[in-house]
Amino acid sequence: MTNNNYITITDDGTLKTSELLENAKKLFDVYSFYSNEELDKFCPKPEKPTTRTFLKQVNPDEATLGKSYNEAVNEHSMNLRERILMEIAYFKETGKHLDEKGWTITSPRDSDGYVPRVCWGFGGRGVCVGWYNVGGADSRDGLRSAVSLPPSSPVSLPETLEINGVTYQRV
Repeated sequence: MTNNNYITITDDGTLKTSELLENAKKLFDVYSFYSNEELDKFCPKPEKPTTRTFLKQVNPDEATLGKSYNEAVNEHSMNLRERILMEIAYFKETGKHLDEKGWTITSPRDSDGYVPRVCWGFGGRGVCVGWYNVGGADSRDGLRSAVSLPPSSPVSLPETLEINGVTYQRV
């Protein structure tokens, strides 16, 4: 696959989760079942920047469709902040939205033990951030997992390189 099949999401941690949603609202309608305070409390900013790569596809990972959060979650599963950032990036690139027919189930758990889920919803009127029962399962809903890209081809440098009559030695 080419790199065009992937999207790399960097969360630099400068904005609260509620501020990420506000940035999305500048581009398209967003509906959230969570208040700003709830979002910022159960899904805080990362302590240090994080960068992860995901498949660039409209729907969640096929292998997780129809599985509950409890069955499918792993350390590579997308969190809510990454899902918001991916929606913004995908929309800016394509003018379209993710999860037009289902939901992406994300982490972390909220104070009631549910997990956030995100879709393009309300009859095509906006992005919806709702909650999901961790034991529930629906054939249209699933998780997204970070992927590891194959390493780039290594570049071999010569032992010496001459530029304008000056010889440089590799150290």
